Amino acid sequence: MLRSGPKAAPHPISTRAFSPADVIALPDRPVWQRSAKAPAPVPAPASEPLRLVKDAAPAAAVPQDLTDNQKAVLQAAIDGTSTNAAIAKATGINPGSVTRAVDALVKRGLLAKDGTTIRTEVAA
Repeated sequence: MLRSGPKAAPHPISTRAFSPADVIALPDRPVWQRSAKAPAPVPAPASEPLRLVKDAAPAAAVPQDLTDNQKAVLQAAIDGTSTNAAIAKATGINPGSVTRAVDALVKRGLLAKDGTTIRTEVAA
């Protein structure tokens, strides 16, 4: 415990004092440095190449005149997010901006909204 004056309360600071014998016994190099000789690399086991497990859905034609928020909302809806709150959380966009983007995408026929559920399939 350390004290800053004769009547001061002790402060819970852990310290260690080194004697000259302790300092002499320290190694020549810092213990956190690696040794000069690098370890031999471990060969990777032979394995079959990775393959796609889920079939990729064909890329939907996204109109180029959408705003950045509308593109993000549309992509989130395509990825399976189905409510305004979930889209706002997934994209990081303000919930009011998500609502405006969803309404604009519904007007354009790119999304369908049934109550609070948002779908990418527009009912005929």
